[in-house]
Amino acid sequence: MKTTAAYEIREMRPEDAPAVKALEIEAGLSPWPVADYAAEAVRGDSAAHVAERRGKVIGFIIARLITIRNHPTHSDASMTSLEIYNLAVSRVARREGIGESLFRVAVAAGRRTGSVDSAELEVRRANTGAIRFYEQLGFRRTGLRRSFYVNPADDAVQMTADLMNA
Repeated sequence: MKTTAAYEIREMRPEDAPAVKALEIEAGLSPWPVADYAAEAVRGDSAAHVAERRGKVIGFIIARLITIRNHPTHSDASMTSLEIYNLAVSRVARREGIGESLFRVAVAAGRRTGSVDSAELEVRRANTGAIRFYEQLGFRRTGLRRSFYVNPADDAVQMTADLMNA
């Protein structure tokens, strides 16, 4: 758990799912059922955390550890990646370092279970603010998935960060 004067980051609990869903809607993320958020809170391979201020959820991250076997560029032929599915911070709490703190906590949670070599994600091409945010965290653009998103339709920018030296 990470605490600052302004907010606290803790592991997500199933009862946080409705508040997380509300943030998902506010941020315009691809929709997940509330039950899926609750399930992420108890998955063993999930790094699911919330940022809370005065008892109110103001941010969240959902990520999973993915082991890639027979990886051609990794010395021992496998690597573990932190795949970020969703990260959002309430509009009223943005630019306070909450998104970066959530990311760092998810990476630390992944490292407690073993080595984490990289982080990967997809973001809407039109979401230039999020793309800049991820680039500031060390992500680089690695691909484009055409017509990946619906409602509204958009391409997905694939991004990867090397965490070996982070």
